[in-house]
Amino acid sequence: MRAWIKRLAIATAAALAACLPARAEPMFASVSLNGADTGAVVSFERSGSALFAPWRELKRLGVQVEPPAGANAASPAELGRIPGLKYTIDDQAQAVALQAAPELLPKRTLGPEPRGYAQPDRAAWGAAMDYAVNIQGKAGWAGGQARVFGPVGVLSHGFITMATPRGVSYRRLETNLVLDDYARGRSLTIGDFVSTSPSGRTVRAAGLRLASDAGLRPDLFSQPLIDIPGEAASPSTVELFVDGARRYRTTVDPGRFDLRAPPTVNSRGELALVVTDALGRQTVTTRPFYTSSDLLRPGALDYALDAGWLREGYSTSDDRYREAFAAVSVRRGMTNALTLDGHAEATGRFRAAGGGMTAALAHEILMSAAFDVSDTAAGTGTRLRVSARREAALFGLWATYERRSGGFRELGRRAGDTPGEDLQVGGSVRDDRLGGFSISHTRRRVQDTRYALTTAAWSSQLGRLNLFASATLARDRYGGRTASIGFVAPLGARGGLASGGFDSGGGGRVNAQWAQPPPDDQGLGWRANGERSLRGGQMRGEGEVRYLTPAGEAALGVAADGRGASLRAYASGSVIWLGGRARVARTSGEGLALVETGEPDVQLMVENRPSGRTGPDGSLLLVNLPAQAQTRIGIAAETVDLSATYATDEAVVRPHRRGAVRVSLPVRHVANAQAQIFDARGDPLPVGSTVRLNGRPAGVVGFDSWIYLEDLRTENVIEIDLAEGVCQLRITLAAPPTGGLPQQTCDLVASRGLRRVRLDGPESGPGGVELLGDDGSGGVRRLSVLRLQPENGPRRGEDDLHLQRPGLRRVLVQLERTVRWLGFGDGAAHDPGWRQRDAQLSALR
Repeated sequence: MRAWIKRLAIATAAALAACLPARAEPMFASVSLNGADTGAVVSFERSGSALFAPWRELKRLGVQVEPPAGANAASPAELGRIPGLKYTIDDQAQAVALQAAPELLPKRTLGPEPRGYAQPDRAAWGAAMDYAVNIQGKAGWAGGQARVFGPVGVLSHGFITMATPRGVSYRRLETNLVLDDYARGRSLTIGDFVSTSPSGRTVRAAGLRLASDAGLRPDLFSQPLIDIPGEAASPSTVELFVDGARRYRTTVDPGRFDLRAPPTVNSRGELALVVTDALGRQTVTTRPFYTSSDLLRPGALDYALDAGWLREGYSTSDDRYREAFAAVSVRRGMTNALTLDGHAEATGRFRAAGGGMTAALAHEILMSAAFDVSDTAAGTGTRLRVSARREAALFGLWATYERRSGGFRELGRRAGDTPGEDLQVGGSVRDDRLGGFSISHTRRRVQDTRYALTTAAWSSQLGRLNLFASATLARDRYGGRTASIGFVAPLGARGGLASGGFDSGGGGRVNAQWAQPPPDDQGLGWRANGERSLRGGQMRGEGEVRYLTPAGEAALGVAADGRGASLRAYASGSVIWLGGRARVARTSGEGLALVETGEPDVQLMVENRPSGRTGPDGSLLLVNLPAQAQTRIGIAAETVDLSATYATDEAVVRPHRRGAVRVSLPVRHVANAQAQIFDARGDPLPVGSTVRLNGRPAGVVGFDSWIYLEDLRTENVIEIDLAEGVCQLRITLAAPPTGGLPQQTCDLVASRGLRRVRLDGPESGPGGVELLGDDGSGGVRRLSVLRLQPENGPRRGEDDLHLQRPGLRRVLVQLERTVRWLGFGDGAAHDPGWRQRDAQLSALR
C-alpha cells in the first residue's frame, strides 16, 4: 500500500513539473497582436521556448480566453497550450508577436455613426398661396392652397374653382391645422385628414388625428438594419458595396465584426463586403438582399389615433360629413424579421377589428397574413388575407390570396363586400441581354361568377432602341385575347423621341415628339408632338411653349386634329408673405428660406449652385428647399463689392415641413477713419485710454490724442474711459469719409447707468440702455426705461423696463407657448432665445 502511495506522489509531482516552468525567468517585452502594435509592455515568464503570462494580461491584450477550472486571473497561462494562439519571440527587440485566431478576438459592431437629432431651425411666421390656372377652350379652372405657417404649425386650405359655359363652381378640398412634434416624431392634425389602416384602406374624414410620422426624424430608421458578419485576421479595410456602389468604408482591428448598414427603402439587389488587409489581399463576401417598409426594426412603433366624422363626395357637389367614427391602428417591430399589426374601428352602426403579421422568411421571402372581422346589424363578416413575395436580383415571385364571407364591411363603405375569393400569382425574370419578362394570373370568384385574367409582358433594349410586347387572355362570359408590340427610340441629341405600337385588333399608331426644357433659372422651353393612326390615317398634333421665371411659370399650347384646333393657357406660381412684405415666386414646395444680406445684386448659392441674386432690399426668397434636411446657402464672393465685408459667407438651414426660416448673411460696406479727439478743455486725452465705438471695443487712444475707428455707421457713439468718468461724443456721417475726420471734442457723462447687454451675455460698463439685436422671439417694437417714484415714502430711484410688441405679436407669442405646452411646435431647442431675452431684461434692471 505504501509503495502505491509513493508511486502516486511521484506521478503527481511529474505532472505539476510539466505544467509549471522549472527554471522560469522573468521577461519584459512589448506585444503586438495579429500585426497591430498593442502599445502594452507585459511581464512574461520564460522557460526555454515556453512562454507564460497571467490570464488577466491576455484579456487586457484583447485575447478572449477564460482560465481553466481551479485557476484565477493571476495564474500563469502557457501560451503554447492555448488553442488558436501562436507567438514568436524577438530577443533582440525584446518583443513578442501574438497571432490569434479570429474566434479568440473580441467581436465588434461596425457601421455608419448614428446621426444626432437636429431639430429644424426656428420657423418664421408667414403665409403662402400656391396657385395654378388652366384655360382650355371655353372652360377653365383655378386651384391652389393657401397656408399660414409659423413656430406652432401650418394652417392650410385647399380649393379649386371651375368655370364652364354653364356657370362657375367652387370646391373646397382640405382645411386643417397640422402641429408637428419633431422630437417625438409625431403629428397632430385638426380638421380634414385621410385615415389609413394596415390593410391599406383609406377614408377621408374630419376631426383629430394623432399619428407617428417617421418623416419628421430623418436621423432614425424605422426599418431593420442590414446586418452582415465578417472577420479580419489582421488590421484591414472594410468596404460595403450595394449594387456596385460603395456605401461605407472603415478600418478595423483583427477579429470578428458585424457590419450594420442603414436600409434602402423597398429595394433589392446584391451586397458585397470587401475586407482588404495591409498586403492588399482581399476577401469578398456577396449576398442578395431585400428590404421592405412593411418591416419595422425591433421596438419601433407606428400608430395612428383617429376620431371625427367620415367625409363623402370629396370635391363634388355632394361633399358632406356624415356619421361619427373612431379608429386606431398600431404596428410594432418584434424582431428584425417579424412585425405585428392590429387595428380597430367603430361607428354608430358597426364595429370592426383585425390583426396581422409580416415576416421575413428564409431565402428572402416576405410573407404577410391578416384576419379581420366586422359586426353590423346585418350580421358578422370575416376576411382572410395571405400574401408571399420572393425578390432576388434576377427574378421575383409573388402570390396573394383573399377570402371574404358575406356581410364583411370596412370603414367608409355603406354596403358589405360581396362574398367570394381572389387569387393572384405572378413572377418576373430580369436579364441584361434578353430583357425583362413578367407574367401574372388573376382569378376571382364572386358568388356564382368566375373571372380569370392572364397577362404577360416583355421589354428589352437593343442599342438605343427600346422594344416592348404584351399579351392578355381574359376568361369570362365575354372572353377575349389581345396582343401588342411597340418600340421607343431617341431622335438625335436634342430631346427627340419616336414611338410606335401595333395591336392584334389591326390598329396601331406612330408618334414623334421633341422637347427642350427651360433653363433652371429663367428662360424659354418648348414641346412638340405629332401622332398618326395606322388604321384610319387620322393625325393629331400638339405644341407648347413654356416660360420659366423666378416669379412662376406660364405656358401656351395648341392641339389640333381632324375636328379642329384648341388653345390652352396655363400659369402657376405662389405669392408668399414673409419678412414684412409680399413676394412672388414659383410654387413654394416643402421648405422656404428668406436670405437677408442687406446688399442688392448679391449672388446666392444653394449647395454650390447659383440660385438667384438679392433684390433692391438686399434679400432673396428661396423656394423648394428640402424640409428637415440640411441645406447649405452661401454668398458668391465675386459678386460682393471689395469695399464690403461680411462676418460669414454661408449658413446651414433646416426648414420646417411646409414652413420657412429667415437667414441673415449681412453684407456691409465698411467705413474707416482716424480722428483727433480732445476733452472739453481742449487738452489731449491720456495715451492708452480705452475706446468703444457703438458699444464694442475699438482700441485705445494713441499719441497726440489720435484714435482709429473701423466700421463706422451713419450714427456713431464714441466712448472713452477716463479716470474722472466717461468721455462721450456722437458722430453723424452722411457719406463714407474720404480721409480723416475733423477734430472732435468729447464731454464727460454721468458714470451711473444701466449695463449694456449683448445676445451672448451681459457686458459690464456704464452707459445707456441698449438691446443689441433681436431677442430670439422676434417682433420687438420698442425698449424703454421708466423712472418710478412712489407717491408716498422716500424716492427709491428704481428703473422699470418695458419690452413692447405689436398686439398681434403678443397673441402669437401666447399661441406659441400654448402649443409648446401641448408638446408640439418648436421645442426646447429654441428656448435659449427666450432665456437670452429674460437674461437681458434682468441685466438691464
